[in-house]
Amino acid sequence: VGITVRNIATTVEMSQIQATLLTKISAVIKSNQKLEDDLVCARYTLEHQAQELDRTRREARTDGLSGVANRKDFDATLKYWLSKAKRTNEEFALLLVDIDHFKWINDTHGHSAGDRVVAGIGKFFRDRLRDNDYVARYGGDEFVVLMADVDLEAAIRVSEQIRLEGEQTNFDCGTYGE
Repeated sequence: VGITVRNIATTVEMSQIQATLLTKISAVIKSNQKLEDDLVCARYTLEHQAQELDRTRREARTDGLSGVANRKDFDATLKYWLSKAKRTNEEFALLLVDIDHFKWINDTHGHSAGDRVVAGIGKFFRDRLRDNDYVARYGGDEFVVLMADVDLEAAIRVSEQIRLEGEQTNFDCGTYGE
């Protein structure tokens, strides 16, 4: 006669062991579910914190008015571009741009008009430069542009084109479209 699970004699002691095991297994399953929920929450929190950290880093290196890089970011970026140029012998150009008559704009139309001009100039550069070029606000009315992979003649040509387009652009700073 073969012994099977069905015909094993159950004793009170076996029933107690079975009940204890089922209780422990149930507790482990509940604990595991809680740990899985905790892990989901922790992953979500970490992802949210990482996004917040990225946003904070971008804000710390972006000029609030112009939307381009700020002076702090420019200093670090220029150091990188110079080191890279030494290693690879790649040429780049650095343009310093000063807004003509900026003090007059502020004095005549107010600082909010000057702020609109700065914002417009930031957009002006972002719309005209290549993805691998770089623009930063250097000071109040000064911007700096780094152009990658250009020789002197190309840099002069592009800077002149930017100057001419800038002269023809209305940054709409005044009440009547000045």
